[in-house]
This record gives sequence, C-alpha cells and structure tokens, in this order.
Amino acid sequence: MLEQLGSEPDFLDNIIAGDKSWIFQYDPETKHQNLEWHTLNSTCPKKARMSNDKRGVVHKEFVPLEQIVNDIFYEEIIVDLYRVIKRKRLEIAFHWKLHHDNAPAHTAFIVTAI
Repeated sequence: MLEQLGSEPDFLDNIIAGDKSWIFQYDPETKHQNLEWHTLNSTCPKKARMSNDKRGVVHKEFVPLEQIVNDIFYEEIIVDLYRVIKRKRLEIAFHWKLHHDNAPAHTAFIVTAI
C-alpha cells in the first residue's frame, strides 16, 4: 500500500473500508441508553455492514437477525456495494479498492472473483 501511495497520490481517495457493527435502528437519546438492560420485547441492536470512504458512509445494510454472514451472503453485499458506488461515487466507480478484514466470507473465492 505504501508503494502505491507513493506512486499514486490519489490512492487513498479510492479506498472503500468495510466494517461490521452492532447498532440500534434508532438514535439513542443518551449514551447511557446503550448500556441499559433491555427486555425481550424491546428493540435490540442489529448487525450492520457499513462501507465508508474518506467522505463518509457510502452504503449500509442491516443483516437479518438469523442470517449467517457466509460467502454467498457477502457476495450479495459486494454486488449491492458496487451498484451504490456507481450511483454515489461515480468518480471512483471503476477503480475503487475494498479494504476489509480477512474473515473467511471476505476471502472466499466467490467474493474475491468479483
């Protein structure tokens, strides 16, 4: 990466970072609300896949409650992300680079072949 940064000054402008997080589908009124005990009937946090670039959130997708994030599911996320980048970040649509961790679903052949 450092070599590419040296030869391509705009290299970091083309990076999309993928991450996962547990978040509420609403804005908690206080930070303390995140720490409170919740009943079985109350809203619980959901797993979300977030994709960001230097300007902010490019794409977010909530993972269904019982969904296992495997290579097939992650491939769908990457395809959706590609469509969103073409719509929201046209200037990098054909030369963006995805940076994410090395979870098995991320490094599966079906995903890396996209």
